[in-house]
Amino acid sequence: MATKPKPNAQLCVVRVHHLDLLLPMDQGMKLVALLQHAARVDRDWIDHAQVYIARGADSLDVELALVRSNQVRMPQGELQPGAARRSIGTKPLLLSGD
Repeated sequence: MATKPKPNAQLCVVRVHHLDLLLPMDQGMKLVALLQHAARVDRDWIDHAQVYIARGADSLDVELALVRSNQVRMPQGELQPGAARRSIGTKPLLLSGD
């Protein structure tokens, strides 16, 4: 579930390998603290069963960077990170079977 940061809350970006996540600073620090105990795994299938092969904790690449509010650009129509996309006056399209 996406969170709505307070208007003047310090933001950060937590990078886990090539995935960048925008978070309020307090939550980003918690995430980094949790990830320091994580081990990277590869997922594979052996004998028709899904298995996870540990690669070791030293292969996990985690970074935290402070972000100024003027560095964040939101998609058109969204006022803050984590806001649900809504279109005023439009109805969802339904698929019909012919």
